[in-house]
Amino acid sequence: MEKMDYRLPIHIQLKQMILQKIEDEEYKLGDKIPSEREMAQLYGVNRMTVKHAVNRLVEEGYLKRVQGKGTFVVRTRMLRDLETLTGLSATIQDKGLVPSSKVIQSGVVEAFAEMNRRLGLGEEAGLFRLLRLRLGSGIPLALEDTYVPYELFADDIEKQDFEVLSLFEYMEQKGIVVKESVQSLTIEKINDREAKYLGIPPQHPVFAFTYTSRDQHGRLVEYTKSYTLGDSTNFEVTLR
Repeated sequence: MEKMDYRLPIHIQLKQMILQKIEDEEYKLGDKIPSEREMAQLYGVNRMTVKHAVNRLVEEGYLKRVQGKGTFVVRTRMLRDLETLTGLSATIQDKGLVPSSKVIQSGVVEAFAEMNRRLGLGEEAGLFRLLRLRLGSGIPLALEDTYVPYELFADDIEKQDFEVLSLFEYMEQKGIVVKESVQSLTIEKINDREAKYLGIPPQHPVFAFTYTSRDQHGRLVEYTKSYTLGDSTNFEVTLR
């Protein structure tokens, strides 16, 4: 029987214990977790406490109840290494999820001062915008809003299917290799439109990443703002 600290709310401890088993992949994606009766025996608590803990994990999208079959793991946390240039698709794949993208908007947009400044472009330079919902095994994980200098890709970027082709793969086909990316991270309350795409309430706090990337020639080639669900992500940094 696993020990509980009775100085803390039991259902919160139990929720964290179950979540830890998911993160440690003791309960893998698609696995059926023990029944409420079995967990009550395992942890020495009553079934209502188990039900409360499981309900919270269902609400947060980690577990799903299937009538007559049990409760299953449907989401795990992503571990994002902030030290390496790893695309989100690779991060999702490393967690055993199937990465996919849904393009919400793509196309040439008129120049606007703030974004042109971020990309080191002249005031009149055109931009290509790509707004994508990033998913893991069909579950929304992040909303990415990307701008690139249109002049670098003017011959064919509008013809590309970015639900199939990653932006970095496309850039490499054009001889542009991202060598450096300056990242920043803040916590923001998401607005109504963006919340709708991620399936969360408006004003819900999310991690807001920004990426400003340079290629092998030192040119600014990408600016991305990524709204990432905080309850689906862990971060890792090695300090030396």
